This record gives sequence, C-alpha cells and structure tokens, in this order.
Amino acid sequence: MSYIIITNNPLIQNKYSHDELVVVQKYQDVLLKARDYVHQGHKLLSHPQAGSIKPYETPYRTIIMSSEQNELDFKSLHYIESALERFTVLSNSMGLREYDEQCINDFQVIDEGLIRSAIASMNH
Repeated sequence: MSYIIITNNPLIQNKYSHDELVVVQKYQDVLLKARDYVHQGHKLLSHPQAGSIKPYETPYRTIIMSSEQNELDFKSLHYIESALERFTVLSNSMGLREYDEQCINDFQVIDEGLIRSAIASMNH
C-alpha cells in the first residue's frame, strides 16, 4: 500500500525512508499539512489524535495519509478539523510545555510506536 507520512518527529524521519515523507517543524504544522492533503482529496489513514496523549502534552505527531487523490473525504475533514480545534483550545488554555531530553526521546518513541502499529495494521 502506498501512503504519505507527515511528521515532525526526528525518529520517524530516521527510521522510515519513504517515497512520500513530509517533514514539518511543529505539532500544529503536522495537522495543518494533513488538512491541506485532505482538501486535495487524500484520506486520513491514521487518526490525527491517536494515542492517549493530549496535544499540549507532546511535541510530536505523525499522520499517515493515502497517496491516492479522490473527491473530498468529509470523514477525514471532520477528524482533522476536530484535531486542529482540540489542539488550539488545549494549547491556548494549557500552554505548550517544555521537556528535558529524556522526555523528548520518550515522546518520539511513543509517536513512532503508534505509527509502526498503524502501518502494520494497514499491511494486513
């Protein structure tokens, strides 16, 4: 299966050599780029709010998108818009946190594990 990976996680960048790897700087940038792809007719293949970590609690997010373009998928649009709204509300009310190096590494590993699991599920 062909897909697009959008990430701001350096661990994903180093582990996944993929034809369509889109690297952005911040968590919010991942959501915005995914929304751009949805508007172009791509579908979300992984949920933008996967895992139990709230958007203001982690600096990393990776999303998998279909590489095929079709008509606008309203379900994908709903999910990505909801994720953007949740990120905005929570980061405005809670603020963005600063983490030490160990926590940063842990968040990278957690995000990579979620994506590894999503890819394994897609390939079965």
